[in-house]
Amino acid sequence: MMRPRCAPLLLLLAVFQGACGSPEGKALCEAAFTRDLEAVEALIAQGADVNETVRFQGSQTKPVRIALGSAHMGDRGEAIALAVIEAGGDPNLSWSFGGSSEGGRSSTMYALAVVARGGSVKVVDALLKAGATVEGDQGGEALIAAARTNHVEILRLLADAGAPVNYMDDLADTPLGAAVEAGAREAIAFLEERGAREW
Repeated sequence: MMRPRCAPLLLLLAVFQGACGSPEGKALCEAAFTRDLEAVEALIAQGADVNETVRFQGSQTKPVRIALGSAHMGDRGEAIALAVIEAGGDPNLSWSFGGSSEGGRSSTMYALAVVARGGSVKVVDALLKAGATVEGDQGGEALIAAARTNHVEILRLLADAGAPVNYMDDLADTPLGAAVEAGAREAIAFLEERGAREW
């Protein structure tokens, strides 16, 4: 039995979710969030903007952010992330979180680091091919994420693309230091082979 297309139902649901963003953008967020690959593909084919800022589940986000955040959730999550990248999803997406009006510290999250942490070699490769920046914080944070989770093939992709193996973040974390702290032996060996320093 063939599963019915959910895109029209999601589109109708999105119309009632608030004013920020188009119904198509909200429906695309919902489809990516629920890992409904068929609805994602249908909405993209109908022209939904994967980079549109929309209000979804009480906060502002983008379909590309939701799709990349679930790239590690099995084949469907990975396929959705790849479809969104192919549809022009921003490979250099970043967002801030934390902080407060009382001077609390905020942090920046990079899509490349989120995907590297999750371990999807295909999605990291697609982001790089789509133009993801690997210099500076974006590539360095992705290396730290991959090192901490012992994803050596992702480390290789990033290093080969020019990500800085001796990157140090503002907390003095380095890719090699993260690998050592996590006991990630393969990552340690790879990074030492590439000339990385722990501190």
